[in-house]
Amino acid sequence: MAQSRSPTLSEVLRVALDARLADLHVSLPGRIERYNSNTKLADVKPLLQSTVIDEEDSEQLVSLPVIPNVPVVFQGAGGFRITFPVQPGDTVLLVFAERSIDRWISQGGEVDPVDLRQHALADAIAVPGLNDVQRAWNDAGTHMTAGKDGGPQIHFKESIIELGAEGGQGVALGDTLSQFLAKLVLWLNAHTHPVTGTLAGKSLPPIDPAPNVASATVKTSA
Repeated sequence: MAQSRSPTLSEVLRVALDARLADLHVSLPGRIERYNSNTKLADVKPLLQSTVIDEEDSEQLVSLPVIPNVPVVFQGAGGFRITFPVQPGDTVLLVFAERSIDRWISQGGEVDPVDLRQHALADAIAVPGLNDVQRAWNDAGTHMTAGKDGGPQIHFKESIIELGAEGGQGVALGDTLSQFLAKLVLWLNAHTHPVTGTLAGKSLPPIDPAPNVASATVKTSA
């Protein structure tokens, strides 16, 4: 739409600033479309639409394109890490780097980004765990938990650590160990006796197996 008068300097600056900010990306929610568990790179769809001004000065909503090869961040340091089985449909927080990260992704270390772009869509980094209220984690407000949402979990409480399905009967590690030790003492008392005389030609009575704390949902390995 034609302007009825010449724009002022402040109006020109505002339009220029708005246009620059429209291409400067900071963070957005996104959705995993494809994930490579070997490279830890994902194709991610931004979930907030952008507004553009058409030739008639009208605002139009447009969807942002899927961003390919986005590195997915997992917590880790000192050789230890926590990972998750990222799946298509998972939502993430997209954070956009200040400069191009293409060369850094491919070779690491301190690099010259070469490309002069800044805060571009192409330089997104995905942080798993951002959910809308319709997909909020269950029972995640009273203590620390680790495990599958709605499934087996470890519950870290102030004075106890419990294992079990969320909302179900937990297994207190301290109680389990105490019960095991009590059973072990009874078993030892019942099956360890001093041997006197000769046992030549005689067979020993069968011995019951020692108690254990094996669990169908909690497993250990050597």
